[in-house]
Amino acid sequence: KKATPLSAQSILEQSQQHSQSINWLCAQLNGQANYNQQTLPINAQLRLKKDSVMWLSFRALMGIEVARIWLSPDSIKLLNRLNSTYLVGSIDQLSSTYKLPINYEQLQDALLARLSFNPSTFGPVEVEDQWYVLNAFHQGQFQNYRLNTDFLPLEILQSRSDSQFVKMEYIEYQNIDSLWVPKELSFQAQSDSSRLKATVNFTK
Repeated sequence: KKATPLSAQSILEQSQQHSQSINWLCAQLNGQANYNQQTLPINAQLRLKKDSVMWLSFRALMGIEVARIWLSPDSIKLLNRLNSTYLVGSIDQLSSTYKLPINYEQLQDALLARLSFNPSTFGPVEVEDQWYVLNAFHQGQFQNYRLNTDFLPLEILQSRSDSQFVKMEYIEYQNIDSLWVPKELSFQAQSDSSRLKATVNFTK
C-alpha cells in the first residue's frame, strides 16, 4: 500500500503497537558472522526481559556452551569457556572503547524491532512510495529509521561517522500472538579498527 504523510509522533505510536506488550522474548539464533574478515557460525540461545536483562548463550557442535553474555542497562558480563576468562564492564565502556554509538536500550529495541526515539529531535518525515524515512542529528549522533507502510522497521542506523556506526536491517518478520517480531535480520557494526557483519534467523 502507498505511504501517506504522517508526523514522527504518529509513526512512533503506530509502530509501538506491534511490540508494546512484549515483556519476555526467548529465541534460538542461527546464522553467520564475519568479524574482521574471519567467518564464524552463530548458534545461540537468547532470553530477554524487557528493560531489565539479556542473556546470550553461544554453543558449539554437540550443544556444548562455549560463551555466555549477560547484559543489563548498566553492566555487561562475558564468560568465555574456551579459555576460561571472565570480563565485567558496562555497555558504555564497550561503546567508548570501540567508538560505537549504541547503548542497552538501543540494542534491546533493535532485537525487538521496536522504536523508542524522541519525535521532537527528528526533522520532517520523508514519505516515499512504500515507506517512511526519519532522520535526526542528536547529541553527536546521526539517526536514521526506515519503515514500511505497516510501520515495521526495515532499517535502523545509529552513526557517529562513516566509520563508526551500528546498522540493523530487518529482512523478514513473523507474526506471533498477533505481534510482529523479527524472523531474519542483518546486523552491522563498524569502528575505526574493527568491522562486524552478521545475518541471524530467529527460530523457536
